[in-house]
Amino acid sequence: MSGARGDHSAGAGERREFAPTRRVALKVAGQQFDAWTEVEIVRDLAEIAGSFLLEYHDAARSRATLPAAAGPAPVPAALKPGQAVVLAIDGEPVLTGYLDEVKLSISGAELRASVAGRDRTGDLVDCAAAPDGPAEYRGLTVSEIAQRLCAPFGIAVRAEVDVGPPLPRFAIDPAETAMAALEKAARQRALLVVSDGTGGLVLTRSGARRGPAPLALPGTVMEATALLSWKGRFSETIVKGQTERAAGGRGDAPALSATASPLTPEMPAPARLPGAGERAGVVMTGRARDAAVDRHRPRVVVAKTQSGGVSVQQQAEWLMRTARAEAERLTYTVADWRAGEEDRLWRPNELVLVDDPYAGIHGDRLVAAVRYAYGAEGHRTTLTLVGPEAFEILPEGADQRRARARPAAGGASTASELTAAPPPAAGGR
Repeated sequence: MSGARGDHSAGAGERREFAPTRRVALKVAGQQFDAWTEVEIVRDLAEIAGSFLLEYHDAARSRATLPAAAGPAPVPAALKPGQAVVLAIDGEPVLTGYLDEVKLSISGAELRASVAGRDRTGDLVDCAAAPDGPAEYRGLTVSEIAQRLCAPFGIAVRAEVDVGPPLPRFAIDPAETAMAALEKAARQRALLVVSDGTGGLVLTRSGARRGPAPLALPGTVMEATALLSWKGRFSETIVKGQTERAAGGRGDAPALSATASPLTPEMPAPARLPGAGERAGVVMTGRARDAAVDRHRPRVVVAKTQSGGVSVQQQAEWLMRTARAEAERLTYTVADWRAGEEDRLWRPNELVLVDDPYAGIHGDRLVAAVRYAYGAEGHRTTLTLVGPEAFEILPEGADQRRARARPAAGGASTASELTAAPPPAAGGR
């Protein structure tokens, strides 16, 4: 590893000068760039594609613009949008993708340049899922759907968990992006779609691994912000879906043709009943209550694919739990990009023990986003944390946020299970 991990500072209002960090290497077309005056690398579970913004001195463009100010040493070619890149921290690859933008500015004799890009899954965010069809898949699992949607982009898909049974029918809207379609499919089975950062897509669930070190305030945390909000929480979450299988047999409707005519109110009642001509599907409903919300705040979500009773119930429970977990959003800034006895990088989708008496947080939280930064204040990591349920499917009725009692003086901390209040009596659902 090269480069120091020290901090740099200057007085207020004065331009801060500091040595470029060489801990970040960007490999492009056989060349390596590793002197950056500012760095921002972001991995966020809510934003599928990891991203980066790097500021540097573009020697090639500087030499072409101000030849007298340029040195005689050979310099790498100028970076250009669209180039394939591999980004590494301390020699450890963290992102494989493409340059999206190059920004250049000049003021007098000062020339500044920066590059921004994302990992390969950024194409899934921007591009159509199926421009030439098919518009519908039948009887495929979420993993199989993801593989078919990602194959044209050269993105491999792997599942770290059981993805559940096949979806009876999965439709893709004509203008729907690949990522929107993937999230729609994953939502039916309460799966988390994440990028592995190095060119692949992972179907998983949250918190399978622990972070490199606990967070303590005061202690390892330099800055902290806690947002505690109930704006996204509801007393009852209702998911409505439709299945093709009607009572007494399948509810498949015949194919429409040029001679088919729409049903009208004037037609005889029997002709408009399910089973006569076009048979109606069966509406399935799933309900989940948040026992802590004691006022009337219902929410209805319409499933966008064919769903069964188990599926809509799972979705309702999952949506309720994720809303409850996301009602607590914590942001902590710590020194450096690595931590713990193993000197590991901070990464998203890891559980971290938090001890923050100011926000009243004493327990495990999930790392939802990681931002590595370098600038005048040195190397810093900003972590965004939420409740462990935010991206997880759990057994019904359990609030499985693992809490720890604050350690007593001279004593070890003990783990205990937190359980939600009992659900309302039958009939409240």
